Amino acid sequence: MNFSNENSKLENKKSYLLKYTGAANDRVMNLINPIFIIPALTGPFFMMIGALMLKFPPKTINGIYGYRTPNSMKSQERWDYSQRYSAKEMIKLGGILSLTSLISIFYHPNEVIGSIIGISLMITMIIILVMKTERAIKKTFSKNQVRQTP
Repeated sequence: MNFSNENSKLENKKSYLLKYTGAANDRVMNLINPIFIIPALTGPFFMMIGALMLKFPPKTINGIYGYRTPNSMKSQERWDYSQRYSAKEMIKLGGILSLTSLISIFYHPNEVIGSIIGISLMITMIIILVMKTERAIKKTFSKNQVRQTP
C-alpha cells in the first residue's frame, strides 16, 4: 500500500474543503464554540426561570422552590421581597449572559478553554445574583427584620 499516495489524496480533500467552505465553516465554528453555546443556552433559561418566579412566586417560606438563603427566610416579608427582587435580577442577568455569547465572534479558543470561560460566565452571573439580592435585602430590612422606608 502506498501511504504517500493516500496522504496526498487526503491533503487534496482538506484543501478543497477549506477552499470552498471556508466562510461557512467559520460561521459553524462560532456556533459550536462553548463561549457561544453555554451563555446562549443558559441566558434564556435564566430569563425563563426569572419570569416564572415573577409570575408564580412561592407563597410561603420553603426549602424547595424560590430564592432560598438564610437571610431571605428570616420572615415572610423578607421572603416575598427577595422572591420578587431575585426574579427581576435573574431576568436582567440572563439577558446579559445571553449577550456575552457575542464574545465568540471575536475569540475562538480551544474547546477546554472555551468551556471554562463559558461556565465561568454562568457562575459569575449566579454570584452577582446572590450578591445583589442579599445587598438589597440588607438595605431594605433593618436588623430587627422590619422593613425600612426610604
